[in-house]
Amino acid sequence: MMLAGTLIAASFLSAYFISSSANRSTLYWSARTNLISGMVLSSRDVEAIPLSMGQAGEKYAVAKFPLVGLLVLRNIKVGEIVPASSLSSEVHLFNYVSVPISVLKGDLPKDLLEGALVSIYQVGDPHIASTISQPILVMSKVFVIGIDKSGSNMGGSLSLTLSAPGLEVVNLLKATSAGRLVVIRVNG
Repeated sequence: MMLAGTLIAASFLSAYFISSSANRSTLYWSARTNLISGMVLSSRDVEAIPLSMGQAGEKYAVAKFPLVGLLVLRNIKVGEIVPASSLSSEVHLFNYVSVPISVLKGDLPKDLLEGALVSIYQVGDPHIASTISQPILVMSKVFVIGIDKSGSNMGGSLSLTLSAPGLEVVNLLKATSAGRLVVIRVNG
């Protein structure tokens, strides 16, 4: 009888230990808001949630490592677990600033979305200059972090916010006063 009781107790204990080790969860970072390519993370952008992911968890950002100040390299949707490969801490990437520009509705792709990678060209405008020159590449491969379409109903211009290298902002602003800006989406 004693042996039977010991075996039953041992089976319950082993089931408990197997169950508790299988249900061990780890805290991972999850996107609290849509994270857009080119943005720098703040504490309000992510939240820690417990998950049991096993080996698959190696690809994701564990909550014991802070993400504040890291640069987002690709769009991450609300509720998505943050992949470690979609973040960067490279110092030269932190010299990016948010720059608003106004672009005529016809000078950008109709299906342009936040997070898109774009290049900006300056083209001649007969209303600004008497001679029209060749298009000039002003900025290449910058992220769109915001699109304000409130002015688009009038057929006028749209306001874009770009995540752009701080050192190139002056060239961008000069280009706005010397001609039209055309936004080209970079595919690939």
